[in-house]
Amino acid sequence: MKLTDKKGSTVTYPDLGVVIVTYNHHDLLRSCLRSVQLAMVGIPGEIYIVDNASMDETRPMLREEFPSVRVIYNDVNVHYTRAVNQGMRAAKEKYVFLLNDDTVLEPECLQELLKLAEARPRIGAIGPMSSLASTGEFDVSVQRFPTPYREFMRLTGVAAYRSRHGTAGSEQMHYDLPLDTRQVDWVGGGFILLPRKLMHELGYHDENYLFYRDDPDIGLRLKSADREVWFCTEAKLVHHHGMSTVKTASKVRFKIIAIRSRRHFYLKHYGLLGCLVVEATSVGMSILRTIKSLILLRFSAAGEGVSQITNFARSLAMPDEEREAVEGYAKARFNGATDETGSPPRACEVGTSDSVRT
Repeated sequence: MKLTDKKGSTVTYPDLGVVIVTYNHHDLLRSCLRSVQLAMVGIPGEIYIVDNASMDETRPMLREEFPSVRVIYNDVNVHYTRAVNQGMRAAKEKYVFLLNDDTVLEPECLQELLKLAEARPRIGAIGPMSSLASTGEFDVSVQRFPTPYREFMRLTGVAAYRSRHGTAGSEQMHYDLPLDTRQVDWVGGGFILLPRKLMHELGYHDENYLFYRDDPDIGLRLKSADREVWFCTEAKLVHHHGMSTVKTASKVRFKIIAIRSRRHFYLKHYGLLGCLVVEATSVGMSILRTIKSLILLRFSAAGEGVSQITNFARSLAMPDEEREAVEGYAKARFNGATDETGSPPRACEVGTSDSVRT
């Protein structure tokens, strides 16, 4: 379909599949879907919802209010990377836009992303500009690649110290603000445009990450494939930051899973030595902070330090959430174990008895 953009030019947009992973967020998902439907006017494609075993009103809400969206209903929470891979495997469009359910798109967000994608022959990924719903401030969703050196400088506090005193250098992971549309190292995985066939060739998201660290991982893999990653300021959305993960696991479990994701990232991309540098620095700084807090009789801070050390030890074993995700994923549709050529059903095609979990 041809449309006239805001500059008066006639544009024909390629087809797009929007993949949204959701879990117990029917209220946020409703707002997200309404914004996506508005942003997709004139853009051919489908919306794919991957529901990670929501226990709220997500299923009846989709059936009654968004009957045309395609849905994959998981029996257990397989978490982000596995769920988003299900959506990408189900999609048939040229591009896929992976989107958190706690976002609201500006009307021209998808058009701007697709125009930039079509203008860059070596495009690998594009991230839009997001602002925080709570403050309206820029939501930092684009950074430089994490490295053992940068992680060491961050964990020891040197990076923050140098930033405060105006002597920041290559140890900084963030880009200087304000940012314009430009090529970057990686963009946040909560809202990212990707060529679908390219992701198939790369093997989709690394499912060893339950969540977190999967986005710089994608950036490094795209770099190895000689593909470009861009940040697009013309494409805008609002982000209710953290809402997609707050219900994912308990606070302690969340920290343990984050440690496991970090460990896998550095072991995968920087080898055993690079991983050991990061792990030793993290544990060492926790021990030092705990000792300092005890000396200063700051027992609350000392308790936090002990908790960090305990979480590190517990991260060496697979947490229950990850084990359940692995076992549940083996029985899920579009899990990569079999070649499925069909499309997921539309929300209106799912019976009432399947729409409310008991």
